Amino acid sequence: MKGLLITSVDPDSIASELGLDSGDMLLSINGHEVNDILDYRFFSSDPELLLGVLKTDGEEWEIEVEKYEGEELGLNFPPLKPKACKNNCIFCFAHQLPRGLRKTLYFKDEDYRFSFLSGNYVTMATITDKELERIKEERLSPLYISVHATNPELRRMLTGNPKARDIIPIIKELTDAKIELHCQVVLCPDINDGEELQRTIQDLIHFYPRVASLAVVPVGLSRYREKLYPIKPVTRDYARGLIAEIKTVQDRFIKDYDDPFIFLSDEFYIKGDVDFPPYEFYGDFSQIENGVGMIPSFLYELEAIDGKLPKKAKREVNGTVITGELPSRFVKALVERVNEIKGVNIRLEVVRNEFLGPSITTTGLLTGGDIIKSLTGKELGDVLYIPNAMLKLEEDIFLDDVTLTDIENTLHVKVQKFDASPAGFAETLGLL
Repeated sequence: MKGLLITSVDPDSIASELGLDSGDMLLSINGHEVNDILDYRFFSSDPELLLGVLKTDGEEWEIEVEKYEGEELGLNFPPLKPKACKNNCIFCFAHQLPRGLRKTLYFKDEDYRFSFLSGNYVTMATITDKELERIKEERLSPLYISVHATNPELRRMLTGNPKARDIIPIIKELTDAKIELHCQVVLCPDINDGEELQRTIQDLIHFYPRVASLAVVPVGLSRYREKLYPIKPVTRDYARGLIAEIKTVQDRFIKDYDDPFIFLSDEFYIKGDVDFPPYEFYGDFSQIENGVGMIPSFLYELEAIDGKLPKKAKREVNGTVITGELPSRFVKALVERVNEIKGVNIRLEVVRNEFLGPSITTTGLLTGGDIIKSLTGKELGDVLYIPNAMLKLEEDIFLDDVTLTDIENTLHVKVQKFDASPAGFAETLGLL
């Protein structure tokens, strides 16, 4: 039977007063089937509800509820399980991982619900008409779509899915329903760049402002690409050429729309050794989780906290902070600034990614093993500061299952994680 399992009921809540318990099944709200948390959130927003409930003893209840607008019922449910991706993208990073890692790292999700809830990118290659109708009915906006190319044949090649749905009709249907979309292109040199990228940009700008932004991010290539589709890496010259090409487009869009619309990931500017656009260029930073505008935001925050930092630390601070190669020169600026404070002595260690290969230079993909190998035998001071971007969400575990405790025991130093921002680092040091 369809329905949503109730895992717990908040004390002193409406649901508690109604006699609902963990183990009961919520079947329907106002005649609508309830199959996941999104159904529940949407249909329970009305002030007058008729709940269909299957009790643990098999008895079915119908319960009328009146509540204030926005008032919660107090029901809790199991976490959503993402749907697996049926694509075989030529650049998929999950295919570039070595064997022996935890199983979750090899799982590829393709679930529009997580696009809405968490900002995950989905290709919509296998989405059904029923799912599209649900998105429109329940107003699941904004959504984040991996377009890669609007040319249908090229898109099918990139996704490795000969049955992948054409993306433009889907985008039209969603934007006609006033669903806001943020799109991305994973750029593979000589494959979906050049004229194909220009076609993609022009096809998508047609739907502006419902398609609110387009991010272009470089393909990530690990050392484990044996027997996979040959893809060229992004080089310094390639990055510089792309930045110049896209700036022409951005300038035109700023003139026409007062919005650049298309954004390049920070990696292009760093690899090309080209200055970033100003902080204001990024608007509401809608693509920051995609690596777009992270460094400009970092530098802006560093400038913002500068006047708040003390001249002398409340206590002696002696330690080491680590970073990946890509953002290292910007993290260096932060370290130099805090070292101006009397009583602060922070070393910066830039860790090379030996696990996935030297072309992977972001901080978030460093492993515990890389850190141990890089820092063994070095003077680290009293504390090793590790940005939380390296760790699994809400857990102290690196990509290779090494823990913070493992680092402490191996390097014989206290380890402290911090929010990966200038303010987060300064707060951890006790300077803010």
